[in-house]
Amino acid sequence: MGGWEDVPVYDASAIPDGGQVQGPAILESEFTTIVLAHGDVVVKGAGGTLVMEIADVESIESQTPQDAGADRVTLSVFENRLESIAL
Repeated sequence: MGGWEDVPVYDASAIPDGGQVQGPAILESEFTTIVLAHGDVVVKGAGGTLVMEIADVESIESQTPQDAGADRVTLSVFENRLESIAL
């Protein structure tokens, strides 16, 4: 998002089926945290599925880890976290 912002924080389980949240916002659940940038939208489907529509997919796809500000330490932390989830 380019900098610090005050954004609303929502409990994902409290969003009704069919409800939506527009970014910028943060969604928290028992299992994950979702950060919505400006223009992103999350819609809660039947059964609690969250479907996220990303506003600016092209700029995300063209980023390298260096563009996104990821350093080797951050990448290692995320890699280890993802491996622990997969196991």
